[in-house]
Amino acid sequence: MDVEEYPSEDGFGNGQGIMFCFIFKGMLMEKHEPQNGLELSLALTAKKEGEYYFGIVGASFDPITFKEGKIYVEADGVE
Repeated sequence: MDVEEYPSEDGFGNGQGIMFCFIFKGMLMEKHEPQNGLELSLALTAKKEGEYYFGIVGASFDPITFKEGKIYVEADGVE
């Protein structure tokens, strides 16, 4: 997943601090350290077949505002 944020005054021209996580079968499976910047990315390798949900947590005072975002999916060897 790649996202591009709008600049933030609180972030001194960078984007807001964001922490990505994902949920599988109703459970929080993994969370990542907060990232700062205007262009952020996250790679997830699904170990089991099913529905995965991305979570995005704001780690700044400003609301999260994405300019653009893309999710890429590759099917390969999932159980």
